[in-house]
Amino acid sequence: MGYLNRVTFMGNVGSHSELRKTNTGVNVINFSLVMNESFTDNHTKERKVTTTWIDCAAFGVLAIDLNRLISKGVNIYIEGKLRTAEKNGVEYKKVVVENFQFFKSTKAG
Repeated sequence: MGYLNRVTFMGNVGSHSELRKTNTGVNVINFSLVMNESFTDNHTKERKVTTTWIDCAAFGVLAIDLNRLISKGVNIYIEGKLRTAEKNGVEYKKVVVENFQFFKSTKAG
């Protein structure tokens, strides 16, 4: 049996860091993706919103392109792989972006 490591998300860019290079000279950009989901609580009948933040990274030419094109609040669809990363001795999951597409934000008004 094979394995598949593929994730897709669509949300808004929550934060954007500058383009930098890894120790081996590869371009990398890190950013967060934020997704809001609204629902009605079955017990209270109140409208609620949950927010999910996803840490993302892109490498190489893709990192250069994203650095040029993204900014906070931009609506984006990403495809990639889920990887385990470590920061200050704590493991967490990060999406390594392999493909992206922009969508026009629509707000009801």
